[in-house]
Amino acid sequence: MTDLKVLAEQLGLDMADFIELTQLFVDTTQKDIDRMEKSLQDNDAPLTQEVVHAIKGAAGNLGFTAIYTMTLVAEKKAAAGDLASLRSLPTALKRELEALRHAL
Repeated sequence: MTDLKVLAEQLGLDMADFIELTQLFVDTTQKDIDRMEKSLQDNDAPLTQEVVHAIKGAAGNLGFTAIYTMTLVAEKKAAAGDLASLRSLPTALKRELEALRHAL
């Protein structure tokens, strides 16, 4: 489970600001996951890589290491055109977002 208080302290943010950023991350990432699902259906490796890269950057900036790690690997696979191995990524990311929602 993600300890938002610890992450906020590590980033030098007060809790209210960090909660607001986390909510924005959750909302934006859900939209990105929707785009990723479509890009995977369409076998669009460049778009998949673009979306995964955006999620990775935001997750890294906020200290969400599980999401960052998943998307780091996924970005490399998308760049190589290996979309078949990414079919389960949207579901895994949704689980992580749900955990963040519960931590809010």
